[in-house]
Amino acid sequence: MLKLRPLFMHKYILILFSLAVMVLSGLTGSGLAAPEAFNDSQIVRVYFDDRQTAHQIAAWIEPMESNYETGYLVLEVTTDEYDRLLAAGLRVEVDDSRKAQIAAALQAVAPAAQAIPGFGCYRTVEETFATAESIASSYPVLATWTDIGDSWQKTVTSNSGYDLMVLRLTNSAVSGPKPKIFITSAIHAREYTTAELMTRMAEYLVNNYIIDADATWLLDYHEIHLMLQANPDGRKMAETGLLWRKNTNTDYCSPTSNNRGADLNRNFDFKWDCCGGSSRNECSSTFHGADAASEPETQAIQNYIFAEFPDQRGDGDNDPVANDASGIYLDIHSSGRLLLWPWGWTSNPAPNASQLQTLGRKLAFFNGHEPKQSIGLYPTDGTTTSFAYGDMGLAAFTYELGTEFFESCNYFENTIVPDNTPSLIYAMKAARTPYMTPAGPDAVNLTVNFGSLPPGIPADTMVTLSAAIDDSRYNNSNGTEPTQSIAAAEYYVDVPPWVTDPTPVALPMSAVDGGFNSSVEAVQATIDTNGWSEGQHIVFVRGQDAAGNWGAFSAVFVYIDNGGQIPYTIFEADFNINTDGFIYADDTFRGTGAPAYAEGTRTASGGFSGGGLQVTVGGIDNADIFGMSGGWQRSVTLSAPAFDVNLSFNYNLTQASDYESDEFSQALVSVDGVLYGSGANDYVAQIVGNGNGGGAQSTGWQLFQANLGNLAAGDYSFVFGLYNNLKTYNNESSVVVIDNVMLTGFSDGADLVTVPDVAGMDQAAAEAAIIDVELTVGTVSTTNSSTVPPDVVISQNPAAGTLVVSGSAVDLVVSLGPASEETVNWDTTPTEAYSNQDNSGTIEAQDGGLTFYMQGNRWRRTTDTYTITPQTVIEFEFMSTSQGEIHGIGFDEDNTLTNAPRIFNLYGTQNWSADINWTPRYSGSGAFESFTIPVGQYYTGSGFHLVVVNDKDSGTLDNNSWFSNVRIFEDTPPPGSCTVETDFESGGANGWINNAASTCSTGTFVVGTPTEIVNSGVTTQLAGDHTTGSGNAFFTAVNNSAGVNDVDGGNCITESPAYPVDEDSDVSVWYYHGQRDAGDDPAGDFFLLEISTNGGTTWSPLVSVGDATVDAAWSEATAAVSAGDDVKFRVQVSDGAGPGDLVEAGIDDVTICPAAP
Repeated sequence: MLKLRPLFMHKYILILFSLAVMVLSGLTGSGLAAPEAFNDSQIVRVYFDDRQTAHQIAAWIEPMESNYETGYLVLEVTTDEYDRLLAAGLRVEVDDSRKAQIAAALQAVAPAAQAIPGFGCYRTVEETFATAESIASSYPVLATWTDIGDSWQKTVTSNSGYDLMVLRLTNSAVSGPKPKIFITSAIHAREYTTAELMTRMAEYLVNNYIIDADATWLLDYHEIHLMLQANPDGRKMAETGLLWRKNTNTDYCSPTSNNRGADLNRNFDFKWDCCGGSSRNECSSTFHGADAASEPETQAIQNYIFAEFPDQRGDGDNDPVANDASGIYLDIHSSGRLLLWPWGWTSNPAPNASQLQTLGRKLAFFNGHEPKQSIGLYPTDGTTTSFAYGDMGLAAFTYELGTEFFESCNYFENTIVPDNTPSLIYAMKAARTPYMTPAGPDAVNLTVNFGSLPPGIPADTMVTLSAAIDDSRYNNSNGTEPTQSIAAAEYYVDVPPWVTDPTPVALPMSAVDGGFNSSVEAVQATIDTNGWSEGQHIVFVRGQDAAGNWGAFSAVFVYIDNGGQIPYTIFEADFNINTDGFIYADDTFRGTGAPAYAEGTRTASGGFSGGGLQVTVGGIDNADIFGMSGGWQRSVTLSAPAFDVNLSFNYNLTQASDYESDEFSQALVSVDGVLYGSGANDYVAQIVGNGNGGGAQSTGWQLFQANLGNLAAGDYSFVFGLYNNLKTYNNESSVVVIDNVMLTGFSDGADLVTVPDVAGMDQAAAEAAIIDVELTVGTVSTTNSSTVPPDVVISQNPAAGTLVVSGSAVDLVVSLGPASEETVNWDTTPTEAYSNQDNSGTIEAQDGGLTFYMQGNRWRRTTDTYTITPQTVIEFEFMSTSQGEIHGIGFDEDNTLTNAPRIFNLYGTQNWSADINWTPRYSGSGAFESFTIPVGQYYTGSGFHLVVVNDKDSGTLDNNSWFSNVRIFEDTPPPGSCTVETDFESGGANGWINNAASTCSTGTFVVGTPTEIVNSGVTTQLAGDHTTGSGNAFFTAVNNSAGVNDVDGGNCITESPAYPVDEDSDVSVWYYHGQRDAGDDPAGDFFLLEISTNGGTTWSPLVSVGDATVDAAWSEATAAVSAGDDVKFRVQVSDGAGPGDLVEAGIDDVTICPAAP
């Protein structure tokens, strides 16, 4: 939906070319006029009724934007093209009022050699070439800058135009053969983002060589060829503000026309002018040139591909490339956020369509582009990718970046660069076998606990290598890519498997959870560095799926320094059992003050490798909230100084859709109030909104590392969390999940001890073993286990064999033995907000999932559902140390708070009419007290969610609740006992309800003590219940005088829950019915007590009384039912339209008990 917020014009007038401004300017039919003949071009919308028409238009004039859902294309057209569109009967709209503004903008922007006015983030042709030359001169072993031909202008006049240059990146000191990737950019001159993105990619690779492990091995073992400016003549024209697309060949159209030149991406000789995918009109934006490969720029690119790559495909259109073929070609374009592969000249799939689709979906995973076959956009022929794949067999793809040709620098810096860099890195990784590798899983989030940074660790240090192997990383927005379970993971040290001398050695990694059985697996291995040489070592990791596909490698460095200090673990937390001592708090960052818009939870399975700590901010309502934050805090004690302390953790930051570009979310970490971030930033990661209508964005799981330097002994406060600067709608929220927090340091070894292995010991022996080596017992958590006996240690943290400082704490997880089948495990039972009540505070699963803790104003319901039968019982222990307004538990089949009493109120200051006040109540002891509630006696049905409540709407939200050992079970009567014995003395209505089919205006059934009513000598209501004369019954309203709240206006109906009967039984229902009849109304006045033995499908009368005066008296109705029957009761008591009747009824002592033998 469109947000009604202020719109500000871009400070650069060139944005007038953007469709976004045109739309916001309110284009309407009445405000548009057919243009007079205009000198070169105009921007129009052309509307179409079907895709075939759109494809025909696009084949002639390539669109600036394609809006298939709303049925129009945005085109830059000449007068002739405009007339041709009209002649075809198409609806064409042009904003004639913009002509003067556009002309003024073009006049105001003079050509500049060293800047693009208004777009300072984009280098000019000269600046791009200067950067590439600098790279080649600064990194002569890694880079060469090569002239491969001349631009059209230079072929005409040698002192004008440009050399066509390729930047080749590879470590020339490492011998080949090496797989190659060739990337061209800016072949369409007006697409500003493309050349700059690839220039930054080149800078990233060389600047991170020997710093980043992936950048290092890619340059060591690959050749990366970048043609940064594939159309420099045209680009120079675009730098003046013209929407220039083609080269500048004056032989076409007119020597002085801004529409001259050939479209280089329609000029390649494979399928040139074959299929209506280009234009023969020289002034058209898709003019394909005089002949195949007629343009010098095209010839240079083709010849370079011929020289660098082998021909790997046959001549037939349907000849496939071998699966083990090598090489990738990418052509970088804008705009449209698309990822395209051949063919574009036919709708038939390419012979390697399946493999191209797999790689396309993989590349699009990183940047969020829609992956599709090229013709899905519109037909094209004579293109770069059709040539690279069709002629040479290269895996070829087109990137369509961003949303417009002259993309804003803000969007380029914050979206295009960070989103596309990892996609391009993956393409480079896959270049060795692009038709095979993408089918395999990715190795991501590689870490080593020691030695990841120089100077390093001694060579005999045991290092833990961790990673995730993920087979799910595909963009499935256009079809779903098959995934498999992970089958294996392996690593190599220094020598990858494609090297033959020395012989590579594959070493296995194991699944952290004990088995390879899912599409995402956390894996680990212990690396023995004994005998390693000093200096930098590289560890390669890859994974294999169940289909046998090996995925791409990722790598991490390990540094060895035999004179270095000894590393040890200060603290680590994986959150798999509990929060590992972290406590959530609102408003932890940047001075925020909006606690209602932040919450923290521990997720049992949503972390990187199991549990994780989650912070959510935003949402709730449509208010504008400036600044929201929340964080998880823990104090860590250093008993001795630590040197070169390193903090690492995994995080995943997600921001919902529709955030504007001035709204952002940040993952944050602070140590003693000081924020640590990536590079010069004070944040770990940031996501900037992508505009109204933009989709959700996510970093995916990433690794963050920060060196904290040397720390003195003492206490340090660590906070991990989330900040959002602004949200405006209730669908705007952001989430961060933190996992695998690790703090390591170095020591001289004098104060280090090895953590003993206590898993499998009983708790007392384990604690003694820890104390015996001068360590302390930390947090002891308990959890159920079906395999470990009670009081025996299941796991420990830190792990056995870990080096820690003397006096450090060792946390234990101790078994409680097997859990009963009905016990709710809050670790594995997800919860969500209930109704609109869940506002702020903390929720947390504790004690291995046995306890659910709540603080603040929290109403949560399980996403799992339950069936409530008459025998359903909930049993639990409850505790609170700070009273709120409502502390309760119950079930609800919907998400509406007040439509039926569902919550059992246990404790609190509020007497709320929409709940069920349970007695006995919690005493306020501050300790656990046990409760058993026969829920099925109050309501029954299927699809019920378990709801827990800790309510307080004002004041300090320090109220809390613990719900522990929650058991939901069927209290089935033992053989020989009664199925039901209901006397209404406790448990309220015991599951009886007033049926929605009731038509009476007063007199609905209630639980209470009846009062005797006598009118005109007729007793219509009795005094008290059937058993004692002073207890409760279930009857038609509370009243103490005739004609007040008796049955009036129709039929009052009540219905019991269903009672499954296990053996032949006798039924007994005590009832009364009183009626002072004032006139004939045989259809409207009656009493009917009914029984059903099939759950209410059909009914049979037990008692039926017509229109007559009746004195009320307790009477018994009986029946016999059989084993297997599903018994229900129904009472109908009606006062018809006739005036003057007084009608009352009630029931008591309902029993179903085994029949006498």
